[in-house]
Amino acid sequence: MAHIKTKDMSELIGLIHDAALAPSLWPESINRIRVALSGSAALLFTPQHDPGTGGFAIPENLSADLMARYAEKYHRIDLWTQAGVKRKLFIPGTVASDEDLVPRQILIDSPYYREFLEPANISRLCTSVIFGEDEPAVLPTVISIYRGVDAQPFGPGAKSLLRLLIPHLSRSLALMYRLRDAEQKLTASLAALDKIPNGVVLFGQHGNIVHTNAAASTLLAQNDGIGFETRRTTGRYLTTSSNARNAVLNRLVDNAISPSNVETCTTPRGMRLPRRSDRPPIVISVSPLPPKHQFENVDGQALAIGFLFDSGLPRQPDPQLLQDTYGLTPAEIRLVCHLCDGWVLGKIAHHLGLSTETLTSQLKNVFIKMGASRQPEVITLA
Repeated sequence: MAHIKTKDMSELIGLIHDAALAPSLWPESINRIRVALSGSAALLFTPQHDPGTGGFAIPENLSADLMARYAEKYHRIDLWTQAGVKRKLFIPGTVASDEDLVPRQILIDSPYYREFLEPANISRLCTSVIFGEDEPAVLPTVISIYRGVDAQPFGPGAKSLLRLLIPHLSRSLALMYRLRDAEQKLTASLAALDKIPNGVVLFGQHGNIVHTNAAASTLLAQNDGIGFETRRTTGRYLTTSSNARNAVLNRLVDNAISPSNVETCTTPRGMRLPRRSDRPPIVISVSPLPPKHQFENVDGQALAIGFLFDSGLPRQPDPQLLQDTYGLTPAEIRLVCHLCDGWVLGKIAHHLGLSTETLTSQLKNVFIKMGASRQPEVITLA
């Protein structure tokens, strides 16, 4: 086995596992593996996926120019990869050296060696597939350690050491992939909240705010009827314009984050919040989130969700949804939006410069497409 002290081996394994939670530690992990195997360079990468498709490449002592030239041209004539695939040696956990893959003289005589490897001072290889193509939850992932043109081949000791490290790399990378997938889903979920016109607030275990969507951030920043205060140890909390309303609001949030309610109750409870200005009040509705939900990895662990309704805002439907759902034309959508604003046909006709007869004809088509018979039904459906 390659020479590595027990203490150094223990530290290396710990570093590999820490990298699952802190990916910035991967370069140091790869470098220590390179040193332990007496390599001159190393690479942890996803050969079938570039960063644009979720993959990555973590090089050690390999220049960006070299990586670019490989991706641009030389991956097509990579004898080591071709031989590994052809001979079915690149399966998870298998460790192979350059001579296991390609006879030495064939490699040296190849354009791949003369044009790419030799100028890059790469001649020897010790590699292993960490994940193959048959594992749907993770990307195919490979680690390769290299030595220079005049170096000795990787012997049984180096291969044994890499073989010992593969299970730790596998566990750490699998956790990293799962966390990254969860983060991506969470990011998508939180981004979707920003498309909701009403304010959305996620509450943590102390009743603190762990996330607000764009509408809630705007509403809270106005501090008109409802805002937030920051506490040194636990972050931001909702606050109203009076102590009495604060007490009611705190009870709503406390009930929603209570463990017993999280398990058994998803019924929202709410209150009206008068504003200091003359604008209509804000209505807040708070309910527990189920034990497993799409926001479970948000900072602070979201336990409850609150909706802030600004009753002073006009109720405007989404034009794209009206088109997709009911097949309304742009003119019909415009008519429905004005109806939702509380306008009568005469006012809409004057505003648009159209006759009342034209709008009446459009409204009849809206009734047919939306399955309604009266204007209030159209507004409700919209």
